[in-house]
Amino acid sequence: MGGSRPSGRGGLVEPDQPEAPAAGVEPVEPADPADLADLTAGVHRRGTEEFSRFTGFSDGVFGFAMTLLISTVAVPAVAARELGDALRDQVPDLLAFFVSFAVIGFYWLSHHRMFAAFGAVTTRVMRLNLVYLVLIAFLPFPTALFGRYTEEPISVLLYAVALSGASLVEVMILREARRDGLLRVALPDDAYRAVLVAALVPVGVFAVSALVALVAAGWAPFVWLLIAPVEALLGRRQPAAARIFG
Repeated sequence: MGGSRPSGRGGLVEPDQPEAPAAGVEPVEPADPADLADLTAGVHRRGTEEFSRFTGFSDGVFGFAMTLLISTVAVPAVAARELGDALRDQVPDLLAFFVSFAVIGFYWLSHHRMFAAFGAVTTRVMRLNLVYLVLIAFLPFPTALFGRYTEEPISVLLYAVALSGASLVEVMILREARRDGLLRVALPDDAYRAVLVAALVPVGVFAVSALVALVAAGWAPFVWLLIAPVEALLGRRQPAAARIFG
């Protein structure tokens, strides 16, 4: 049990010694107690590898969703003399692509501004963010539906439900962040309310677009483009503390 041990020839050998690290391998530094406490509590602070992986993964999902949109637009397989007619037939697909790219881009900017204000994320915030991202990744499907069935309200409704859900999850993330002290700056009550109202603007816009779709589905995507100017107008009236979110 520890100490010296007998050799094969009856003598004694030196006590066991810890093995030296292999040549060229840096020894692992002991973890900082504060870092261990954060990991145990499921907190990942800005500047850590975990926080960087979190933001990098989110950006990757947005990039994938935006890139996948173009797959909804097929290159016409027709004779050269029929190409003009075939491209005219694809106007709805092209419209759906450009509008969806703009809308997802708007959501990426919103997501970027929101997490720029975070000093840390928790495991619960990461889970909510996964729900947010799955709704973003789903968007190429209703985009393809709208391009193919322009006058069918169901394609607009699917799109509106997905992005309204993403906006509601964004509100839940902000609520968690303020409650758990994850934000880099204090957010007074009036600023917090202003941020929530801005986050809920897309829900109202998509509700209006759903009503428009019941009458003329082809016009609904133009309603979605109101999100940016409405938020910009609200932003001018926000308290200064709320402007860190855009």
